[in-house]
Amino acid sequence: MGILYTVWPLDSDMKEWLRSQDIAFPDASSRWPTREEVVKTLRALRGFRIRYTENGPGKRWDADITEGQDGEWWTLLHAEPKGDADLTTEISFEKGESALIIAILRDLSAATGPLVLMADVGGPPLVVSQRYSFAALVQELSAPEEDEVRWRRLLENAPGAASTH
Repeated sequence: MGILYTVWPLDSDMKEWLRSQDIAFPDASSRWPTREEVVKTLRALRGFRIRYTENGPGKRWDADITEGQDGEWWTLLHAEPKGDADLTTEISFEKGESALIIAILRDLSAATGPLVLMADVGGPPLVVSQRYSFAALVQELSAPEEDEVRWRRLLENAPGAASTH
């Protein structure tokens, strides 16, 4: 079993929720990426092998992202198009290296604006943006959780908590 990481745009609902939880975020809005933006971001990864699983136009597709020969760094990206044109693509990550996920989202945020990363095992959401250094983002996600009750409440009340995304 592994961690499922969901990704959310920094829209008005997410901002309201983050504000209510005293979580800082940049003064910017964002949106879901397009399929083209996701693929372009993955292609820019150096030293990684990307294997796509297609299920037809307008259907969910996956990208298995693996580093070089030994595959020490890897993750599985799920992409769910919203509409036939793939202009809006909801993404999530199944298992894998959290630092790789952060690197992908940080690069993708150049096109979309800040994105919010949430792990299904709890912990605070992470706002990923080009404004923050990669090292700082990895450190923030990897910091040990000291207030478990607060983060359970956060997860239960998060926008989309009842959603299957």
